[in-house]
Amino acid sequence: MDDIAAKLPPDSWFQDWLKCFPTAEAPKSYILLTAMAFTGAALGRRCYMDQDVHKIYPMLNLLLIGPSGIGKSTSLGLGRQMLEQLDLPTRPQLIIGAPTPEKLHEDLVANPHAILIASELAAFFSKQRYMEALVPMVTELLDYRPIERRTRMRGIVRVEEPAVTVVGGSTQEWLQEQLPDSATTGGFLARFLIINELHRSQRVPLPGTAMGRGLRKEIDQLRMTTLGNFKHLIEGAPAVVGFRSYSDSDTFSLWYANHKPPTGHLAPFAARSREFVLRLSLLVALSRLHTSIEAADIDAAVTIYSYCEARLQEVVVPMSQQGKLLMAVLQAVERPMFPSEVKRAMHNIAMSTMVQQCIDSLLETKDLTRLPDGRLKRGQ
Repeated sequence: MDDIAAKLPPDSWFQDWLKCFPTAEAPKSYILLTAMAFTGAALGRRCYMDQDVHKIYPMLNLLLIGPSGIGKSTSLGLGRQMLEQLDLPTRPQLIIGAPTPEKLHEDLVANPHAILIASELAAFFSKQRYMEALVPMVTELLDYRPIERRTRMRGIVRVEEPAVTVVGGSTQEWLQEQLPDSATTGGFLARFLIINELHRSQRVPLPGTAMGRGLRKEIDQLRMTTLGNFKHLIEGAPAVVGFRSYSDSDTFSLWYANHKPPTGHLAPFAARSREFVLRLSLLVALSRLHTSIEAADIDAAVTIYSYCEARLQEVVVPMSQQGKLLMAVLQAVERPMFPSEVKRAMHNIAMSTMVQQCIDSLLETKDLTRLPDGRLKRGQ
């Protein structure tokens, strides 16, 4: 899938936003998803889908994964430009840098509508002892239910209606080595839409001179107009959004009934696939200034989610020593291979008994399947 924006409706505000940066080297997926996350953060609780026992808000937690210099911070910086167009009463407070749990709670009591920006997520949620409580606290916040904390001076203080979005970036290695174990076992990462990219979208030696004077003037005007339209989009969003028709809701139901994660390791993330696709559908519909969700919005949301999901495995699996070995075994199966061939390929990394245990585990999760002739291949 070469273009994550291929299914975006042509009248979507996100299409205009992507056109504003023709010389940007950051992956297009970063720029698009950051714009979606900051749009959701700006809307907060002002807009939602009614799903009976709970509400789907447009707030989208986002994690950009990629090597240093690929454009993570640049993309997050573009998102901040969007928020600067909003008047203070509607603008979420920006929390940048790693707060202590106590400071974060205090900030949210003052203003529960906030966006946490972490250019390096693993540094934001570090393993330092005094920060250990931050991951479970933010995990609880991302359920959008009231959260309370006991203070010495004021007793129990509640954040009644948290509207918190978390956006951040990380390299694979930093995420896997520095993020606390509680982040991978307590459902924290599963609450993020994770996009993993390896390469820039293009290489532009001198972006400032890549466009002629006429084109630069057109782009500057487009950016000004697009940012102005963003403010209109936020201010004009309806309070409640539903499906336009039964046919449109059936489009989503059919996808949800047939969706399965590509590997067993992604099951915790697949368990939240429904809310992610609904949230993305909601954002696409709002970007078109629509008051209901259509099949085109759902198709775009499914395309975006599937794009992210397809790149997720290499981020999620190696989060422990066992996980790293599992990933190494999986990567060793570049083609259909007999178990003995895999063990020979891995002989400098692990004993054959450990490799066999990994093979058995990967067969159980269906990350590997056994062909009739006994060879192993990836996937089902």
